[in-house]
Amino acid sequence: MFQQVINTWIESKLRVKQEKAIIKGLKAYYIKTGKGPSLLFLHGLFSHVREYHRLFALLQNHFTVYALDLPGFGPSQQPPRPYSVEDYSSFVLAFMKKMKIKKAVLMAHSAGGIVAIDLALRHKEKVAKLILIDSAGLKHKYSTPDLFYQIFVVKALRELKHSKDWRESLSLIAGIGYDLAVHPFRKNLWKSISKNVNVSYEEKLCKLEVPTVIIWGKNDELLPLKNARKFRSLIKNSRLVMLDGNHDWPLLCPEKHWKKIKPKII
Repeated sequence: MFQQVINTWIESKLRVKQEKAIIKGLKAYYIKTGKGPSLLFLHGLFSHVREYHRLFALLQNHFTVYALDLPGFGPSQQPPRPYSVEDYSSFVLAFMKKMKIKKAVLMAHSAGGIVAIDLALRHKEKVAKLILIDSAGLKHKYSTPDLFYQIFVVKALRELKHSKDWRESLSLIAGIGYDLAVHPFRKNLWKSISKNVNVSYEEKLCKLEVPTVIIWGKNDELLPLKNARKFRSLIKNSRLVMLDGNHDWPLLCPEKHWKKIKPKII
């Protein structure tokens, strides 16, 4: 029931159905919408692609947008063992091969940024541009319970506050209920999160060779603005765009910032 309500909402917004593919033996769900150069989007922790429908509605006018629910997130099957960042990166690469994407703009939010960075480092030929939105990837100490509260609970309350009508609120409540029902039983997902929660690519960022755009909310309470400036100093071919927003602006109000970020990503 939860899944049906969520899918109905996203389909009404993007006029596209969530599709299924078998990637590395796992059922993976994704969205494909729009026309133009390929853009592959990676979601954040305790999240799934449907939460970003507002952002996709803007991007689909300029790109063919692929948005993948990583193993263990959304309806995608959980990994058969605890996954490392490299495992998730290899999974994304396999997805690109399955979709016959030769090269793509790689956009990632929050924890998805670590996977995107790893992919860009190991397969620069597959990445036309790297767009990091309030990204993880630097040295930062978190406990899994703290992350669960900050990313899952606080984010859920913000989403409800920003919903525009009862249908969107119902969809969000359904999504929260679905995640609460599913996530606690995905043991390999939790082990994956615990394994990667404090992974840092700080020492490797100087090796990034793809053009990189760093977009950051000035009021990000989870990953502070100083992280954005550090990314900018460590990645050679990069530029920083600062916005008046918090960590979840790409989910809650991308329309507000579209005029400023559009020239940097198109």
